[in-house]
Amino acid sequence: MAVIAASTPLFPAQSAFEYQQWALALNGDSLGHIGFLEIIDEYGSTVAGNLAKAYAGICQAHLGDYAAALDNLKSYSGKDKLFAAQVLAAIGDCYVSTEKMEEGVRYFQQAADKANNKALTPVFLNKAADVYANLGDNEKALKIYTKIKAKYPEFAAQNALEKYIERTKLKVEN
Repeated sequence: MAVIAASTPLFPAQSAFEYQQWALALNGDSLGHIGFLEIIDEYGSTVAGNLAKAYAGICQAHLGDYAAALDNLKSYSGKDKLFAAQVLAAIGDCYVSTEKMEEGVRYFQQAADKANNKALTPVFLNKAADVYANLGDNEKALKIYTKIKAKYPEFAAQNALEKYIERTKLKVEN
């Protein structure tokens, strides 16, 4: 019964989330729709409550509250490997946004491993490579960029990837 009760209020919050209305999705509105935070409070131990943790964390990250975002994202425990991979990447984004680059890259690599598919894996690997490049670890960045190019030819940013590879090669050679 709690799963059905929690699923009903989840829909308006998810709708606000889809329209990138982060604060509304997180906190609800004056019309009686509750947000993800209240869903977590009321139904936290249910499937819907667990899902609300991931959504709340993403909303909080978009609103710049990275500490709260990390708390919620890390408390999510889902079995859907693709969604779980996206949550790991969101954790990585939070760390990068708070200048904890090494932590961020670790989560991007975990996300890539967890996703293990042609659509998401190269996106997460590319994020890891970009962080390595920003850290000045051009050898690691080049290795990942080259891996993406070889293993994921359908990657949407393939054209930009060639530019990153060439630029990173020059940095490694110098």
